[in-house]
Amino acid sequence: MKHVKKKFFTVLFILFSFISQPLFSGDLNLSCYYKSFFNLMVPGNTGNGYEGFELPDLGMYSSKIRLKLSFSPTDRISFFAEYEIAPTMLDIEVLSSFQLISGMNPQGYRIMDLKDKLYPGENDQAGDFYINQNLDRFYATISFDFADFFIGRQVISWGSSYVINPTDIISPFNFNEIDKEEKTGVDAIRVRIPIGTMDEIDMGYVFGDDPGLDKSAFFVRGKFNIFKSDISLMILGFRENLMLGFDLSGSVGGAGLRLETAYVFDKLLDKDTPEDVKNNYFRLSVGVDYNFSSRLYSYLEYHYNSPGSDDSNNYLISFSKNSYIEGSVYLMGKHYISAGLTYQLHPLLPFSGFAIYNLSDNSVILSPSFEYNIKENIYISMGAFLSAGKKMRVAENNDLIMRSEFGSYPNLIYSSFRIYF
Repeated sequence: MKHVKKKFFTVLFILFSFISQPLFSGDLNLSCYYKSFFNLMVPGNTGNGYEGFELPDLGMYSSKIRLKLSFSPTDRISFFAEYEIAPTMLDIEVLSSFQLISGMNPQGYRIMDLKDKLYPGENDQAGDFYINQNLDRFYATISFDFADFFIGRQVISWGSSYVINPTDIISPFNFNEIDKEEKTGVDAIRVRIPIGTMDEIDMGYVFGDDPGLDKSAFFVRGKFNIFKSDISLMILGFRENLMLGFDLSGSVGGAGLRLETAYVFDKLLDKDTPEDVKNNYFRLSVGVDYNFSSRLYSYLEYHYNSPGSDDSNNYLISFSKNSYIEGSVYLMGKHYISAGLTYQLHPLLPFSGFAIYNLSDNSVILSPSFEYNIKENIYISMGAFLSAGKKMRVAENNDLIMRSEFGSYPNLIYSSFRIYF
């Protein structure tokens, strides 16, 4: 394993060294941004249950500085790197309690990485303040007439649906992410082959901390424009699971139409997993959107999630399924309706909002937000994630009882400030 890591990064180093030779004759660009966030989480999720499970309000301040470097020594070769430092102030113990009711985090795909925390050190006691770092992009592109190659830490993202993307498994966003500007980079080798004016074949290998299929992923994806609609067909193998995906994006009568589906064969590529414990699953998102005017845009989407349950008593049990551990599934129910809109209150002040309704347990989450463009490249925003539904309780044996999905989520109010240089 160590030899594989060394070879991978040796190739990158040689490639980047080659790129850097004609430094003064190439196109070099450096940019950065600063963001700060203040979040207030209000649990309100224990109902009138037994004592012993009370979560306090959690205030958290975080910021991040992200440096972006791009360099193109020739028309065919480009190099990209992005590095981020993120100071944060919060109560670690309280945060762990919130993570208990916030769903599972997908496992990352990286061969090796920098140490997460710059402060405190490994031997220091964790406190309310820490500084994280993240080398989030580090890749080169090489363009030929027949194909484009991408080598290194990069973004791999799929799906056209609005809220839930069934095919976006490698590095997905949860619906309640506050900062969706940058997806997490993954270590991969990728090739895009154009086969027409708007058609292409996209294939690659994504590395985990072990190059074997038990920790890594591979994909082949074809994108075609047929009858003025974009259609994608894909095969994705990830951590010994196999997904067949389909994505359609088009329009009907002036309205946009999206259809995205994924069928996953659970542990199909693992010969050691008994057949009786494999649980194949299916996910679907279908939606429409429409511009009612130059100021008002709206969408409606239905999502089906077969790994979920129609019974809220089984929600916590679902987290033991492989679909939640490795498949980036986090919704607990089976049927959902989501709707959203953006309304331009002023050329510099848009209002956006969406709602997700769990049809199985009648819980809902609402997310209104405002953003104001103070001046060029400077923005402030405010928003919230407000939950409604039956609250979580604690049984006499101290087991958690979830009576609805979104009713168990904490309310979150946030504000942010962003400036780009």
